[in-house]
Amino acid sequence: MTLIATERPAERRITESGGKRTGLRVFRVRDDAGAVVTETEAAAHPDIPVRGTVYPSDNTLRATDKSVEQVKGAVYVFDVTILHEQIPPLPSAEQEQEPEPGEIGYTEISTSVRTEFVDAWRRFASPSLGLVPDLHPYGLQAETDIGGVPIDSRGEPVSVLNIIQVATIEVTVGFPPNNALIRSIAGRRNFKPYLGAAAGFLLYVGAESTRIGQNRWTVAHEFWYDSYAHLRQIVARWEDGSPKVGDVTDPWGIKTYSEKGTPVYWVQPYVQTKDFNLLGLRIT
Repeated sequence: MTLIATERPAERRITESGGKRTGLRVFRVRDDAGAVVTETEAAAHPDIPVRGTVYPSDNTLRATDKSVEQVKGAVYVFDVTILHEQIPPLPSAEQEQEPEPGEIGYTEISTSVRTEFVDAWRRFASPSLGLVPDLHPYGLQAETDIGGVPIDSRGEPVSVLNIIQVATIEVTVGFPPNNALIRSIAGRRNFKPYLGAAAGFLLYVGAESTRIGQNRWTVAHEFWYDSYAHLRQIVARWEDGSPKVGDVTDPWGIKTYSEKGTPVYWVQPYVQTKDFNLLGLRIT
Protein backbone atom coordinates (compact mmCIF):
# COMPACT_ATOMS: atom_id res chain seq x y z
CA MET A 1 0.00 0.00 0.00
CA THR A 2 1.46 3.33 -1.12
CA LEU A 3 0.12 6.82 -0.63
CA ILE A 4 0.17 8.69 -3.96
CA ALA A 5 -0.10 12.46 -4.54
CA THR A 6 -0.63 13.58 -8.14
CA GLU A 7 -0.91 17.19 -9.26
CA ARG A 8 -3.86 18.10 -11.49
CA PRO A 9 -2.19 20.48 -14.00
CA ALA A 10 -5.49 21.48 -15.59
CA GLU A 11 -6.49 23.11 -12.30
CA ARG A 12 -3.45 25.36 -12.06
CA ARG A 13 -4.40 29.00 -12.30
CA ILE A 14 -3.05 32.46 -11.57
CA THR A 15 -5.42 35.34 -10.85
CA GLU A 16 -4.86 39.03 -10.25
CA SER A 17 -6.92 41.39 -8.11
CA GLY A 18 -6.03 44.86 -6.96
CA GLY A 19 -2.59 44.57 -8.49
CA LYS A 20 -1.82 41.41 -6.51
CA ARG A 21 -1.42 37.95 -8.06
CA THR A 22 -2.25 34.63 -6.46
CA GLY A 23 -1.79 31.10 -7.75
CA LEU A 24 -3.51 27.79 -7.03
CA ARG A 25 -2.34 24.19 -7.44
CA VAL A 26 -4.39 21.07 -6.69
CA PHE A 27 -3.00 17.66 -5.73
CA ARG A 28 -5.11 14.50 -5.51
CA VAL A 29 -4.04 12.11 -2.75
CA ARG A 30 -5.09 8.46 -2.52
CA ASP A 31 -3.75 5.06 -1.58
CA ASP A 32 -2.95 2.82 -4.55
CA ALA A 33 -4.64 -0.10 -2.79
CA GLY A 34 -7.66 1.84 -1.58
CA ALA A 35 -6.58 1.75 2.06
CA VAL A 36 -7.81 4.22 4.66
CA VAL A 37 -6.35 7.73 4.24
CA THR A 38 -6.93 10.56 6.73
CA GLU A 39 -7.04 14.30 6.02
CA THR A 40 -3.87 14.77 8.08
CA GLU A 41 -2.00 12.11 6.10
CA ALA A 42 -3.12 13.66 2.81
CA ALA A 43 -2.00 17.15 3.85
CA ALA A 44 1.38 15.85 5.07
CA HIS A 45 2.31 13.88 1.93
CA PRO A 46 5.95 14.63 1.05
CA ASP A 47 5.04 15.52 -2.56
CA ILE A 48 2.71 18.31 -1.38
CA PRO A 49 4.48 21.71 -1.60
CA VAL A 50 5.42 23.16 1.78
CA ARG A 51 5.19 26.79 2.86
CA GLY A 52 7.57 28.95 0.79
CA THR A 53 7.64 26.66 -2.27
CA VAL A 54 7.87 28.66 -5.53
CA TYR A 55 5.02 28.44 -8.06
CA PRO A 56 6.30 26.53 -11.15
CA SER A 57 5.69 29.29 -13.72
CA ASP A 58 6.12 32.39 -11.52
CA ASN A 59 8.97 32.63 -9.03
CA THR A 60 7.37 35.67 -7.34
CA LEU A 61 4.60 33.45 -5.96
CA ARG A 62 5.26 31.25 -2.95
CA ALA A 63 3.08 28.72 -1.14
CA THR A 64 1.41 30.24 1.92
CA ASP A 65 -1.51 28.00 2.82
CA LYS A 66 -3.29 24.74 2.00
CA SER A 67 -6.73 23.21 2.43
CA VAL A 68 -7.94 19.60 2.28
CA GLU A 69 -11.29 18.40 0.95
CA GLN A 70 -12.61 14.90 0.35
CA VAL A 71 -13.42 14.19 -3.30
CA LYS A 72 -17.17 13.88 -3.75
CA GLY A 73 -18.30 10.35 -4.46
CA ALA A 74 -14.93 8.89 -3.47
CA VAL A 75 -13.80 7.18 -0.28
CA TYR A 76 -10.41 8.07 1.21
CA VAL A 77 -9.51 10.32 -1.73
CA PHE A 78 -8.64 13.96 -1.02
CA ASP A 79 -7.81 17.10 -2.99
CA VAL A 80 -5.13 19.26 -1.38
CA THR A 81 -5.26 22.86 -2.68
CA ILE A 82 -2.12 24.98 -2.33
CA LEU A 83 -2.41 28.77 -2.29
CA HIS A 84 0.55 30.77 -3.62
CA GLU A 85 0.87 34.50 -2.93
CA GLN A 86 3.26 37.31 -3.73
CA ILE A 87 5.46 37.75 -0.69
CA PRO A 88 8.72 39.62 -0.26
CA PRO A 89 11.99 37.66 -0.08
CA LEU A 90 12.63 36.08 3.28
CA PRO A 91 14.84 38.34 5.41
CA SER A 92 18.10 37.18 6.91
CA ALA A 93 18.10 35.84 10.45
CA GLU A 94 19.44 39.19 11.69
CA GLN A 95 16.65 41.12 9.97
CA GLU A 96 13.71 38.79 10.55
CA GLN A 97 10.89 40.35 12.56
CA GLU A 98 7.51 39.21 13.71
CA PRO A 99 4.53 40.59 11.69
CA GLU A 100 2.85 43.63 13.20
CA PRO A 101 -0.89 43.68 14.08
CA GLY A 102 -2.91 43.86 10.88
CA GLU A 103 -0.09 42.45 8.76
CA ILE A 104 -0.47 39.11 7.02
CA GLY A 105 0.91 36.35 9.21
CA TYR A 106 0.24 38.13 12.50
CA THR A 107 -1.10 35.76 15.18
CA GLU A 108 -2.58 36.82 18.51
CA ILE A 109 -3.48 34.35 21.26
CA SER A 110 -5.68 35.43 24.17
CA THR A 111 -7.23 33.46 27.03
CA SER A 112 -10.04 34.08 29.48
CA VAL A 113 -11.93 32.20 32.17
CA ARG A 114 -15.74 32.00 32.21
CA THR A 115 -18.22 30.55 34.63
CA GLU A 116 -21.49 28.81 33.93
CA PHE A 117 -24.09 26.89 35.88
CA VAL A 118 -24.93 23.32 34.89
CA ASP A 119 -27.49 20.82 36.15
CA ALA A 120 -26.17 18.17 38.50
CA TRP A 121 -27.61 15.28 40.48
CA ARG A 122 -24.39 13.97 42.07
CA ARG A 123 -21.12 15.11 43.62
CA PHE A 124 -17.87 13.12 43.67
CA ALA A 125 -18.84 11.13 40.59
CA SER A 126 -15.87 10.35 38.35
CA PRO A 127 -16.61 10.20 34.63
CA SER A 128 -14.60 8.34 32.02
CA LEU A 129 -12.77 11.26 30.42
CA GLY A 130 -11.11 11.89 27.08
CA LEU A 131 -11.90 9.73 24.07
CA VAL A 132 -13.72 6.81 25.71
CA PRO A 133 -15.98 5.39 22.97
CA ASP A 134 -19.57 6.51 23.32
CA LEU A 135 -22.18 3.78 23.65
CA HIS A 136 -25.19 5.77 22.54
CA PRO A 137 -25.89 7.83 19.37
CA TYR A 138 -26.66 10.86 21.55
CA GLY A 139 -23.48 10.60 23.59
CA LEU A 140 -24.62 8.48 26.53
CA GLN A 141 -21.43 6.90 27.88
CA ALA A 142 -23.03 3.86 29.48
CA GLU A 143 -26.40 2.92 30.92
CA THR A 144 -24.95 2.43 34.39
CA ASP A 145 -25.31 4.78 37.34
CA ILE A 146 -22.37 7.19 37.79
CA GLY A 147 -22.23 6.81 41.58
CA GLY A 148 -21.27 9.70 43.82
CA VAL A 149 -23.27 11.51 46.50
CA PRO A 150 -26.81 12.64 45.52
CA ILE A 151 -27.52 16.36 45.78
CA ASP A 152 -30.81 16.59 43.84
CA SER A 153 -34.27 17.26 45.24
CA ARG A 154 -36.54 14.30 44.49
CA GLY A 155 -35.01 13.87 41.07
CA GLU A 156 -34.81 17.56 40.20
CA PRO A 157 -31.22 18.79 39.64
CA VAL A 158 -29.43 21.61 41.40
CA SER A 159 -27.26 24.17 39.61
CA VAL A 160 -23.53 23.88 40.24
CA LEU A 161 -20.75 26.17 39.11
CA ASN A 162 -18.59 25.03 36.22
CA ILE A 163 -15.47 26.85 35.01
CA ILE A 164 -14.58 27.06 31.33
CA GLN A 165 -11.21 28.30 30.06
CA VAL A 166 -11.46 30.01 26.67
CA ALA A 167 -8.61 30.42 24.17
CA THR A 168 -8.96 32.67 21.12
CA ILE A 169 -6.43 32.55 18.29
CA GLU A 170 -6.76 35.45 15.86
CA VAL A 171 -4.77 35.34 12.63
CA THR A 172 -4.40 37.83 9.78
CA VAL A 173 -4.42 36.19 6.35
CA GLY A 174 -4.32 37.30 2.73
CA PHE A 175 -7.17 35.09 1.51
CA PRO A 176 -10.82 34.44 2.45
CA PRO A 177 -11.36 32.06 5.39
CA ASN A 178 -12.01 28.42 4.55
CA ASN A 179 -15.56 28.32 5.92
CA ALA A 180 -16.12 24.76 4.73
CA LEU A 181 -13.17 23.59 6.83
CA ILE A 182 -14.33 25.65 9.82
CA ARG A 183 -17.84 24.13 9.60
CA SER A 184 -16.38 20.62 9.41
CA ILE A 185 -14.51 21.10 12.72
CA ALA A 186 -16.86 23.37 14.69
CA GLY A 187 -18.66 21.61 17.55
CA ARG A 188 -16.05 18.86 17.77
CA ARG A 189 -13.50 17.98 20.45
CA ASN A 190 -9.78 17.53 19.83
CA PHE A 191 -8.77 14.08 18.60
CA LYS A 192 -5.12 14.80 19.48
CA PRO A 193 -3.49 16.97 22.18
CA TYR A 194 -3.82 20.64 21.23
CA LEU A 195 -2.98 23.92 23.01
CA GLY A 196 -1.76 21.84 25.93
CA ALA A 197 -5.12 20.07 26.32
CA ALA A 198 -5.30 16.28 26.34
CA ALA A 199 -7.35 14.58 23.65
CA GLY A 200 -11.09 15.07 24.16
CA PHE A 201 -10.96 18.04 26.56
CA LEU A 202 -10.88 20.94 24.06
CA LEU A 203 -13.94 22.03 22.06
CA TYR A 204 -13.63 24.03 18.84
CA VAL A 205 -16.53 26.49 19.05
CA GLY A 206 -15.98 28.06 15.63
CA ALA A 207 -14.50 31.20 14.09
CA GLU A 208 -15.41 34.80 13.36
CA SER A 209 -13.87 36.49 10.31
CA THR A 210 -13.61 40.15 9.32
CA ARG A 211 -12.41 41.66 6.05
CA ILE A 212 -10.04 44.46 7.06
CA GLY A 213 -8.66 45.48 3.67
CA GLN A 214 -7.95 44.49 0.09
CA ASN A 215 -7.19 40.76 0.18
CA ARG A 216 -6.81 40.83 3.96
CA TRP A 217 -8.93 39.15 6.65
CA THR A 218 -8.71 38.50 10.36
CA VAL A 219 -10.03 35.13 11.55
CA ALA A 220 -10.59 34.56 15.28
CA HIS A 221 -10.82 30.87 16.26
CA GLU A 222 -12.37 30.06 19.66
CA PHE A 223 -11.68 26.99 21.81
CA TRP A 224 -13.21 25.94 25.15
CA TYR A 225 -11.44 23.77 27.72
CA ASP A 226 -13.55 21.84 30.24
CA SER A 227 -11.95 19.76 33.02
CA TYR A 228 -14.76 17.18 32.64
CA ALA A 229 -14.21 16.91 28.86
CA HIS A 230 -17.63 18.62 28.41
CA LEU A 231 -19.52 15.69 29.94
CA ARG A 232 -22.83 16.48 31.64
CA GLN A 233 -25.17 14.58 33.97
CA ILE A 234 -28.69 13.43 33.14
CA VAL A 235 -31.23 11.43 35.13
CA ALA A 236 -33.33 8.56 33.86
CA ARG A 237 -36.97 9.52 33.33
CA TRP A 238 -40.35 7.84 32.99
CA GLU A 239 -42.39 8.02 29.79
CA ASP A 240 -44.18 11.14 31.06
CA GLY A 241 -40.85 12.95 31.53
CA SER A 242 -40.78 12.80 35.32
CA PRO A 243 -37.45 11.73 36.88
CA LYS A 244 -37.03 8.27 38.32
CA VAL A 245 -36.29 8.35 42.08
CA GLY A 246 -35.20 5.81 44.64
CA ASP A 247 -32.65 5.06 47.36
CA VAL A 248 -29.02 5.97 46.66
CA THR A 249 -26.09 4.89 48.85
CA ASP A 250 -22.92 6.97 48.91
CA PRO A 251 -19.69 5.48 47.45
CA TRP A 252 -18.38 4.58 50.90
CA GLY A 253 -21.51 2.71 51.98
CA ILE A 254 -21.97 5.00 54.98
CA LYS A 255 -25.29 6.68 54.23
CA THR A 256 -28.35 5.92 52.12
CA TYR A 257 -30.41 8.78 50.70
CA SER A 258 -34.14 8.40 49.98
CA GLU A 259 -36.14 9.81 47.06
CA LYS A 260 -33.13 10.76 44.98
CA GLY A 261 -32.82 10.69 41.22
CA THR A 262 -31.55 7.32 40.06
CA PRO A 263 -30.02 6.13 37.88
CA VAL A 264 -27.92 9.11 36.78
CA TYR A 265 -25.77 8.93 33.64
CA TRP A 266 -22.93 10.89 32.04
CA VAL A 267 -23.72 12.22 28.57
CA GLN A 268 -21.31 13.71 26.00
CA PRO A 269 -23.05 16.39 23.89
CA TYR A 270 -20.02 16.69 21.60
CA VAL A 271 -19.61 13.13 20.42
CA GLN A 272 -17.45 13.74 17.35
CA THR A 273 -13.74 14.57 17.39
CA LYS A 274 -11.34 16.08 14.86
CA ASP A 275 -7.63 16.79 14.41
CA PHE A 276 -7.41 20.54 15.09
CA ASN A 277 -4.05 20.72 13.29
CA LEU A 278 -6.12 20.81 10.09
CA LEU A 279 -6.86 24.46 10.89
CA GLY A 280 -3.23 25.26 10.09
CA LEU A 281 -2.80 27.70 13.00
CA ARG A 282 0.61 28.79 14.23
CA ILE A 283 0.42 28.18 17.97
CA THR A 284 4.09 28.10 18.95
